[in-house]
Amino acid sequence: MRDTAITLTSAQHQRLAQGYRADRQPALEDGPAFPAMDGAGAVRSTLNDMMRYLEFELGKFNLPLNSLLPALHQARHAAGANGMVGLGWQMLERADGLKVIYKDGAMLGYSSFMVFSPSLGAGAVILSNQAGCQVTEIGRKIMGGMNGYDGGPPDLRPSNDEN
Repeated sequence: MRDTAITLTSAQHQRLAQGYRADRQPALEDGPAFPAMDGAGAVRSTLNDMMRYLEFELGKFNLPLNSLLPALHQARHAAGANGMVGLGWQMLERADGLKVIYKDGAMLGYSSFMVFSPSLGAGAVILSNQAGCQVTEIGRKIMGGMNGYDGGPPDLRPSNDEN
């Protein structure tokens, strides 16, 4: 993933999309931060890199790291009805047993969402340069339409990072 970084090169910075606040005004590029949390909220990436990461999570690469996927996709504790939390992921198990894994995120002027189902081998990545963009809802609809869920797409709960 050559275009995923906390500190951008000048070439990467030139390609950075302007972020916008929820009121549609340009967002500051950097805001108050805690350097210890950079890995959780200061990472910037491209759609190509995030799609590559999604392919890894779906086991589409023959890599030694694939042996870690079961542990990464394992529920660690319950989170509401049919909800679970794993290592960095939120999860939902549908009544039909289908596991959906997802995570949303936000930083000043940007919203993001990744959702996938290993058993279906399908997922989606949504990146927005608008704070407050309904990326979770967009991803929910894409997954539902792409996989023909009966009764509609899964009810994914945002982590409240989008605000």
